[in-house]
Amino acid sequence: LKRITTAPSSAGVAFQPFGAMAAPAGAEQATYFPISELSTYHAKWVLKARVTSKGQLRTFQARNGGGSNQVFDCSLLDESGEVRASFFGAMAEKYFGTIEQGKVYTFSRGNCRIANRQYNRCNHRYELVFDRDALVEAVADDGKIETMSFTFTDMRTVQSKTLPCSVDLC
Repeated sequence: LKRITTAPSSAGVAFQPFGAMAAPAGAEQATYFPISELSTYHAKWVLKARVTSKGQLRTFQARNGGGSNQVFDCSLLDESGEVRASFFGAMAEKYFGTIEQGKVYTFSRGNCRIANRQYNRCNHRYELVFDRDALVEAVADDGKIETMSFTFTDMRTVQSKTLPCSVDLC
């Protein structure tokens, strides 16, 4: 199962990017972009995802001496995969009290960039940054989206992994 995003064209017909799937007849008209297909090549997308973890609101000093700023991060899961999202500045203040772990939201107007493995524990190659015009809206719970995602591996495979790495052992 995949999730997708659409952008209306001038004719009112929805454009579906590669991998997009339309909602079934009688369902809500929105379509969503699958997390597994996020990349820096896709600028406009709307995700429908469950928040599986949420970090603390942290304050840090800007590198250029511009004062302090705030950030928090969370992990987003849909039917296709999981990605880390970070909220900075005004968006961190706006959405920290709104976003709850375990709930489903739509996410849009963020930027996709290559994941910084120093801070990112998700297996996705990219991560999302919401810092200016982010839009996050609560939606009805979607039973098709799991609450957690595991990729189990055995001890032999762990020996060949590049460190540091994250694995799920059973």
